[in-house]
Amino acid sequence: MIIKPDRYLIFVYGTLKTGQPNHYVIKDPDNGEADFVGYAETVDKWPLVIASLYNVPYLLHKPHFGKKITGEIWSVDINMRNKMDDLESHPRFYRRFEIPVLLDDHGVRSPRHIVARDRHKYYSFHKCPGPIGVAYSL
Repeated sequence: MIIKPDRYLIFVYGTLKTGQPNHYVIKDPDNGEADFVGYAETVDKWPLVIASLYNVPYLLHKPHFGKKITGEIWSVDINMRNKMDDLESHPRFYRRFEIPVLLDDHGVRSPRHIVARDRHKYYSFHKCPGPIGVAYSL
């Protein structure tokens, strides 16, 4: 697939992936243009944590820790990127940064932007306010 010069490559790894709760944002043409590029895995390991009352996945900006993360790469226009930024509260809550990924065709590509969380709060303990064992699909 040839990527248009006015597009941004975005790696999604959580609720924006196909079949996940926020994927509707990518599929809604009123939000802008988005084309699926392929499935990918990060070249390096990253910590992916599931946190908050809503079991939200966060990719921490701590390279070389954790596991390689699988996700999808989407080519999006500026309108879609802005809509995704609004959803992810960039730059207040999440921050975009560049990392290399390995596409399923085994070619290394570096998206211009990947949405990741780099301001995760650390805790000394955890108390679950709701039922334990609630499943979350990544």
